[in-house]
Amino acid sequence: MADLVIPRQPDAVSQACDWIEASMQGGDWSAADVSRVVLSVGECVSNAVEHGGTGGPIRLVRLQAGGELTVRVLDGGDGPPPASLESPRLPADVFATEGRGLFILSRLADAVSVDPGGGVRLTFRRRP
Repeated sequence: MADLVIPRQPDAVSQACDWIEASMQGGDWSAADVSRVVLSVGECVSNAVEHGGTGGPIRLVRLQAGGELTVRVLDGGDGPPPASLESPRLPADVFATEGRGLFILSRLADAVSVDPGGGVRLTFRRRP
């Protein structure tokens, strides 16, 4: 499936979720795996829309090898500080309206890293 390039606007999240879900149909991924990938990609694109780099479009690249799927969400920014990916935590204020994204990604994806292309790289492995 071809890469997805979407404008940096709020409906980019639903476009990205639809794209990644469609790309996983007919594969060997369970419904639970598809759900965690879709949720993760949606969260990552939402962060790119709000906090991403240059203001240009967001590019998603899907790479699959065997039972491993990598999704690169490229927004031209620096991505989160690498130290923030080591052990993300929930905000101390339970009523805070931000600050949960990296925590959610760390629980759903098998690996989250800063992508050298300017954004975030999510890696997923099939779960039994």
